[in-house]
Amino acid sequence: MKYGFIGLGNMAAAIIGGMRAAKEFEQAAIIGFDPDAEKRARMKQAFAVTPAACEREVFDGADTVVLAVKPQVLNDLMPKLAAMVRPGTLVISIAAGKEIAFYEGALPSGTPVVRVMPNINAMVGAAAIAVCGGKNALDAHMKTAQDIFSTVGRVFPLPEKMFSAFTALSGSSVAFAYLYIDAIARAGVKAGFSKAQALEISAMAALGSAKMVQEGGKTPMELVDMVCSPAGTTIEGVLSLQNDGFEAAIHHAVDAVIKKDQALK
Repeated sequence: MKYGFIGLGNMAAAIIGGMRAAKEFEQAAIIGFDPDAEKRARMKQAFAVTPAACEREVFDGADTVVLAVKPQVLNDLMPKLAAMVRPGTLVISIAAGKEIAFYEGALPSGTPVVRVMPNINAMVGAAAIAVCGGKNALDAHMKTAQDIFSTVGRVFPLPEKMFSAFTALSGSSVAFAYLYIDAIARAGVKAGFSKAQALEISAMAALGSAKMVQEGGKTPMELVDMVCSPAGTTIEGVLSLQNDGFEAAIHHAVDAVIKKDQALK
């Protein structure tokens, strides 16, 4: 099977890098197009991606094509791409907001479409990734998509109605996590640590906490209770966060992401 990418930005680079690191895809034929010639050259050098001069070369040379472009450009781009799709070509989109019906309405009848929502943590192979197939996507098409994206994280097959919420819980929440890690580190600087050391400590604490939730067999609140000793230091910090609206602020942020994602449809 041959694979193609329209758009060679950070997310495409992460996905292709994950594919090349996996035995299944290390020798696979991958062709890619981006309007930026430097990106095409960079991907050729880094991952042996055959640079295409235009989108048509990608569709002519690939059985599976990943649309790794911003959702804002798709309204103008899809009519152009529709004329290039060969029968049987699997089209995978990673754009936020655009529903499968949008692609099925624009592409030739019968085109299999799979919608995928990764996050930037794909760059380190630790993304949470939602996958949903359209009405023409067979089990083989779903397997192809899951095989590709499992190289950069964990895949969650979900109904499309959950994608807006997934965008908030996975796609956008990583930015919230980065803000949290940086805030803890800045507090560490205030307490006397260097910024570099404070970042290393706060990042390690967050990483360990995530592993405890995944592997420790306890809920997050059970773990909070384990850390909070009676009349101790941690409970003072927890109560301070709650009094300052920590949880409410997170809920508001998730709601804002969902609202914006739905507005992109």
